[in-house]
Amino acid sequence: AVTYQDASKSPFSFGAYGQDEFSIRTNLTLNAGVRVDYFSTFGSTVNPRFGLVFQPSKSGTLKALCGRAYRAPNAYEFDYEDSSYKGNRNLKPETIESYELVWEQGLATNYRLTGALFHNTIEDLITQGVDPRDGRFVFDNTDSVEVKGGEVELEGKWEHGVRARASYAFADAVENATGRRLNNSPRHVGKLRLTVPVSTDKVFASVELLALSSRETAY
Repeated sequence: AVTYQDASKSPFSFGAYGQDEFSIRTNLTLNAGVRVDYFSTFGSTVNPRFGLVFQPSKSGTLKALCGRAYRAPNAYEFDYEDSSYKGNRNLKPETIESYELVWEQGLATNYRLTGALFHNTIEDLITQGVDPRDGRFVFDNTDSVEVKGGEVELEGKWEHGVRARASYAFADAVENATGRRLNNSPRHVGKLRLTVPVSTDKVFASVELLALSSRETAY
């Protein structure tokens, strides 16, 4: 038997989150929140979120949303080492800033139509590469990506718990450094989902059809 790595470490993290809601008018509400996290591996991260909700009618709602989120490097990316791999203890978290405009419209009694436009900026993507100095695989913060697109969804609900949902999304994800499309990222995504009750209000069965347009690999 060969042991490639035998390590025992105790990293820790903690976080705090606060949110408040402000009624600007009877049909206009502002939600504001912030999350603060600390990781012993890379330090602290602060991520705010805001949402402005306007309801011009009983059946229609307009939402303007923006926020920031993150993904911390995991133990494999941060620490794993053997003859072919090495850790990178200088890794920072991936971050995403998102902006979204959403319209929700009730149609008749059983249907709801939702449309959204979004723009996401992703920084410091954690990507595996090869260190030319020793030829070993290592993870590093490399790419910056812009994602722009939109989505439309129609949902129906009927008696006895029967539900159906159909949606289409377009997303153009481009690497800022090269101007190329992001690997493994389809421009077009279609979904169709049907849910029916097996036992009323207790057990449900669902089937979903997912359709993706072509995707590029790294090659």
